[in-house]
Amino acid sequence: MKILPDLSAISNSVPETRASVGKPCSGNRLLVEFGSCEVGEQQSATFYLVNQGEELPIRFRLPRIAHFRAKPQQGLIKPDTQQMIRVDFVPKQYGTFFVEQRILVLGQQWNEQKCKMTMDHVIYETAVMFHARSHLTTQLPRVKFNPGIVPLVANEVGYSTDLVTFGSNYPCPRTAVVGRTGATTIRGLPFHTHQEWSKWLKKHGTASLSGQNLARGTLIAFPNDRAWSVRPAQKSIDMRTPFCRVSRYTYVDPDYEFTDQETAHHRAHIHPYAQLIRDHAEYTRQFSRDTTLARWEKPPFYGLIPYIAEPEEKPLQLSEIKEAKSRDIYKNQ
Repeated sequence: MKILPDLSAISNSVPETRASVGKPCSGNRLLVEFGSCEVGEQQSATFYLVNQGEELPIRFRLPRIAHFRAKPQQGLIKPDTQQMIRVDFVPKQYGTFFVEQRILVLGQQWNEQKCKMTMDHVIYETAVMFHARSHLTTQLPRVKFNPGIVPLVANEVGYSTDLVTFGSNYPCPRTAVVGRTGATTIRGLPFHTHQEWSKWLKKHGTASLSGQNLARGTLIAFPNDRAWSVRPAQKSIDMRTPFCRVSRYTYVDPDYEFTDQETAHHRAHIHPYAQLIRDHAEYTRQFSRDTTLARWEKPPFYGLIPYIAEPEEKPLQLSEIKEAKSRDIYKNQ
């Protein structure tokens, strides 16, 4: 049996998908490059199993491996024919994959326990190498409403509704007014809100393009979205009701609320402590990394133990002894 790459896929592939090709290797093996693929997507490649025999067929089987799906996984190749194998790379996690797909050729063998011939005896084995990479793509949150949860008079609330503004074009259901009435429309508003809305538009100068963008960028406070009502820390965000377009009420008493100076003083007070905690956490992480890498930072050991020997003393000569004695006699005199 011989393994051949799919040459037609190489010639007919576009530059973006030309990575899914095969390269013959030594030992009747094949290296299939799948290239890069996103997690959850699919990349395909094909190769051929050739039966070079002229009389006997070949039964084969491909064991299952993670992230790769081979079709067909088993079959019979008639004499002097070939079988196309399609492999789909479906990554479940990101990373680089270099795996080996075993190809087993099955034959008959006598089973003494069952007293019959078995057809799953492996008589020949080869492999195909798969090399692929997968990466993750960050997906931004999308606005999604949940219809049917609340009555008709209230707006639906779902996921990421804090991204909805008066100038958005999201397909809001039922009574949601986004995209149906412009940001500067004042028809149908009560008298007590008509004047306030007009003053607000005049204050931001909706005649200019920047003022219109500011008015259209105002966030909508849906009636049953109480999460925005308990966020006094984000007072700079302008939230208005969808119909009357008045400022959203927050459950904060201004008599007991921190002023801007008190808030700045409080943040300046906690900043050194927060920075100390961050520095200590970073020091702990760095110490852990250094401890892990300490074994690789040591010099390599080649089996040689350094040894520093003391210099060997030479035997004294007779002349040196006589000279030393003469010096001692001269000093004593």
